[in-house]
Amino acid sequence: MCCTPLDLWTLAWGGLTFAAPLAPWAILFCAIPVVLHLVLRQKARRQVFPAMRLLAQAAPSGTRAHRLRRILLLACRVSLLGLLIALLGRPGCTPEDRAAGPRPAGQIEPASVVFCIDDSASMGYRFQGRSRFDHACDHARQLLSEQRRFAPGCQFAILAAAGREGFSWSPDPLLAARKLDTLHVGTHAQGVASLLQRGLRVLADARFDRQEIYLFTDLAAHAWRISPPPLPPAVKAVWIIDVGGEENANMTLAWPLTSNSPWPADESLTLPIRLSRAGPAPEDATIELRIEDRPRHRQAVTPPPEGTAQDTDVPAGSFQAGLYPATFELQPADPLDVDNRRFDWIEVAGPPVVVLAHHGGEVPALLSAMIAPKALDVSRQRYKLRECNADSLGDPPLQGARAVLLADSAVSMAPAASPLDAYLQGGGTAILVPGPQTTPANLEAIEHLLPAPVLGVTVCTPPTRVAAVDLTHPFLQVFSDTSADSLNDRLIFRRLDLGSPADATTVLAPFADGTPAILERRLGKGRFLLLTFSPAREWSLFGSQAAPMIALLHHMLTVLAPPSEEIQTLTAGSETARWFPDLPDANLRLIEPLTSQSVTLPLQAGRVMLPTDRPGLYRLETGSIPARSLLHFSVNVAEAESDLARIAPDQVQSHFPSGLACVARPAELQAQMASRAGPGLGLIVPLGLLLLALLVAETLFSNRFYGRSR
Repeated sequence: MCCTPLDLWTLAWGGLTFAAPLAPWAILFCAIPVVLHLVLRQKARRQVFPAMRLLAQAAPSGTRAHRLRRILLLACRVSLLGLLIALLGRPGCTPEDRAAGPRPAGQIEPASVVFCIDDSASMGYRFQGRSRFDHACDHARQLLSEQRRFAPGCQFAILAAAGREGFSWSPDPLLAARKLDTLHVGTHAQGVASLLQRGLRVLADARFDRQEIYLFTDLAAHAWRISPPPLPPAVKAVWIIDVGGEENANMTLAWPLTSNSPWPADESLTLPIRLSRAGPAPEDATIELRIEDRPRHRQAVTPPPEGTAQDTDVPAGSFQAGLYPATFELQPADPLDVDNRRFDWIEVAGPPVVVLAHHGGEVPALLSAMIAPKALDVSRQRYKLRECNADSLGDPPLQGARAVLLADSAVSMAPAASPLDAYLQGGGTAILVPGPQTTPANLEAIEHLLPAPVLGVTVCTPPTRVAAVDLTHPFLQVFSDTSADSLNDRLIFRRLDLGSPADATTVLAPFADGTPAILERRLGKGRFLLLTFSPAREWSLFGSQAAPMIALLHHMLTVLAPPSEEIQTLTAGSETARWFPDLPDANLRLIEPLTSQSVTLPLQAGRVMLPTDRPGLYRLETGSIPARSLLHFSVNVAEAESDLARIAPDQVQSHFPSGLACVARPAELQAQMASRAGPGLGLIVPLGLLLLALLVAETLFSNRFYGRSR
C-alpha cells in the first residue's frame, strides 16, 4: 500500500480529526474564564446593624442561588470559548474504517526529504502562458509551505538534473523553497533515471534513516526509457507529481543535415530540413534561414497533417568555399520553442576529386560522361575528374580523392596494388567497373583486395537483370523512389563470373538468377565496390539507357563523402570531450560567432570538455597568436525532447518495488487533501448552532445576574 503526499495533513485522535493540528492545544485557553472568575469573585462584607438576624436567615438561600448562577455563567463562557476554538480547528468525525489510514512518513517521524525537479527541455512546454516547469516549482513551493506536513527536525534538499553546483540540506522547508527560485528549465534530454540517481547520491549523506523522494515531472515517455536505479531500503516512499498534460500543439524542426558532407562552391544550394507536427497548429508557418546571423531566405510552408512529417527544401543561394554558421528558425513560436531553432555549419568546398584509372576504351569514356560531362561548364560539374593510367596509381593521383574508379582494366594492375592497398586502408573507396578488356590475369595482382576473385566473363542467355529488392542500403536508397528509373529495368548480356566471396564482403544486389551483381568489401577504414556488369554496348543497356547507372554512381559518390573531422553536431546537455593528443596543455578559446563572445577552456593531457548547456554555434581555436582553428561544432536540443507522448502511471509504478511509488496530479492531491482534511461527518455546522445557543444563554444569564446584582 502506498500513501500520497497529502494522504492526511490533519491531526487525528481516534476517529476525531482536526484540519488545524494545533487547535486542540488551544483548549487550554478555556481556563481563562475560570481564572477570571476566581480573581473577580465577590466576597461578602461583614456588617453590624440591628436587623442582622433577619438577613442571616435569608443568606443561605440567596447564596446558593447566587453561586449557581455564577457557575452556570462560567460554564457558558468556558463552553463558548471551547466551541470557538473547535470551530477554528475544523473538526470532523472519521468513520472507523478510514481513521486508520496511512500517515505521511515525515509527519510520523523526522525524515530526509529530497525534491527532484525535472528540468529537461520538454518541461518548457507552455500552456496558458506558463511552462510545465513553472507549475512544478509552484506545486513544490505549495508542498513545502505546508509545514504541518513534515515533523519537526526534517531536512530538505532541492535538486534538478542540469544543476552542477553542490547541494545543501536545510532544516527549514520555507528556506529550502528559496532554492526553487534559482532553478530554470534546461535544454538537456537527461531522463528520470539520471535525476533520481543524483537524488540518491544526495540521500547517501542524509541525517535520518527514513528518506522520501518527491519527483515533479511531465511523464514524457522518452524520459523513462532507462529504468530508475534501485532504491536503498531507507527510501520509504517515492511520490511522482504529474505536472504534464494531454495537450500537444507542438511543431518541430528536425536536426539539419547540412554538415554531413561538403557542398559545392559557386553553385545554387538547396538545404533540406524536416518539419513535423504533433497536434493542432497554425495553418501557415514560415522557415527562415540565417547565414552568419543575417537573413538569407524566408519561406512559407504548409504544416504537415497531424502526427506526420515532411521534408522541405530551403533555397540558400551560392557560396564561396568556406565554413558558414547557419540557423533555421520556425515561425510563429509554438508552446515548445526550443525545437523551433536549429543550428548547423555549412561546409562549402570545391568539387570533390574522383580518379578515373584506365587505358582508354568505351567504358572509361562512358564513365567520364556520366560523372563529369564535358558539355557542362566546369563550375556546374559536381565532381572534378582526375584521369590517369590504371598501372600508375600513386600518391599524386589518389591524394585527396573521394573515390577511384578502375575502368575496364586493360593491363596488369600489379604496379597499382601497393598504392591502392594503402589508399583503401586509409579510408578511400575503389569501384571496379569491368568491360571488354577486363581479364582475370589483369586483376590477379589486386585479387587480395577484391570482394571476390574474377574467374572470367559469362554470356547471359537469355539476358538477365539486376534484382535489387532490399533498397535500404545507402548506395541503393536512390532507387526507392518509384518514379525514377529502376536499376532492375536494364537488360544485361554479359557479366563477370566470380569465385567465393572474400571475408567482410556483402552482396548489395543480386541478379535475377541469384548470382552477385554488386558487392562491397570493407578493408581497413575503406571499401572496395565491385560491379559485375558494365555499361559497354556488348555487355548491357546501361550505356545507351544510362539514367540508372548515372543515378547509382552519383549517389555512391555522395554517400562516400566523409564527414569533416573539424565539424561536429552535439546534443544539448551531454558531456562531450574532445581529444587533441598532439597539443600541449594550454588554454583554448571557445568563440560563439553569432555573438562574438568567447571563453577559455583548459586543455589537459590532450583532453578538453566542450560546453553543451546552450544550443548554438561554436568555434574552438588555440589560444596562441596566430590562432589556429581546431573544431567547429553546433549544439541542438535532442529531437526526443519534442516527443511529448506520455507514459501511463501504472508503467511508471512498474519501475519501482510494489507499493513504494505513487503517481498523482496536483489537482487530485488537492482534492484528496480536502477530503482528508474534513473526512466523514463534518461537525462545523452542529458546533456552530451550539455556539449560537450558548451565546444566547450566556447573554440571558449575564443580564439576569448582573441586573439583579444592581
